[in-house]
Amino acid sequence: MATQNGKKGGRPAKGTSKRSTAKSRGYAKRKGRAKAKKGKVWKVGPLAIAAAVLILVAAISIPHIHRLRFEHGAAVPQGSLLYMLDVSHHQKSIQWDSLRVGIDAGGRTVRDLRKASRIRNLDYVVMKATEGENYKDDRFAEYWQASLDAGFKRGAYLFFLPGRDPKKQAQNFIRTVGELRHKDLAPIVDAEVKPKSMSNERYSALVLECIKELETHYGRKPIIYANDNFLNCILSKDVLAYPVWVAHYETEKPVVKDWLYWQFTDRAVVHGVEGKVDLSVIR
Repeated sequence: MATQNGKKGGRPAKGTSKRSTAKSRGYAKRKGRAKAKKGKVWKVGPLAIAAAVLILVAAISIPHIHRLRFEHGAAVPQGSLLYMLDVSHHQKSIQWDSLRVGIDAGGRTVRDLRKASRIRNLDYVVMKATEGENYKDDRFAEYWQASLDAGFKRGAYLFFLPGRDPKKQAQNFIRTVGELRHKDLAPIVDAEVKPKSMSNERYSALVLECIKELETHYGRKPIIYANDNFLNCILSKDVLAYPVWVAHYETEKPVVKDWLYWQFTDRAVVHGVEGKVDLSVIR
């Protein structure tokens, strides 16, 4: 059997007992109860304390800083304009009776109404109803009724897919939305996706076919929603003969002049709804 230093043990020395003792086996004699080992004392230096304090401050401050990021939004256009909020299933929590547009001294939307120099009511709430031939927005029925109960004027839009039948897309919208009140907006066609392989003429013809189907059913001129590029370079004059809702965020004013509705940002904050939202003005 190997010893601690690796050498083999020999026979016991002459005159010694062959019987091993506790001491010979490497154990100390036990005299009463063994003494408990003293616990280790950790010494904490000033650097460690400072690091712990910084971690604690960060844990408290970061959520607050994160909230502040969403407290201020885009600047609003000047003038006496009506305000229109655009929502869909992406907005998970809406307090319908609290919806207000707060505008601070710098002309930007602000969530905390105590920091607002002006507070405006929303005049319309617009929401996504359908997409393509069969899809219905998950929150549409809930939001459509909730906005009515809260006393808002409403609007509903279909997201147009050029690869699907235009008339079937219109019928999907009609089934989902049902009849519109007189003070509700006319049906809205959201045209913002076009395959590169499809000509502008063909795309415009498909959009127009969808618009005509809605117009026939509701007896009202639908609204065409698109960005500046689509309105200037892609959609035909026949489509642009309908009321225009332009989406334009980059510069102070849209290139298209004959707009009735202008979605001026997708980075607004509105009291009563979480996160950044699309906000439009009506003239």
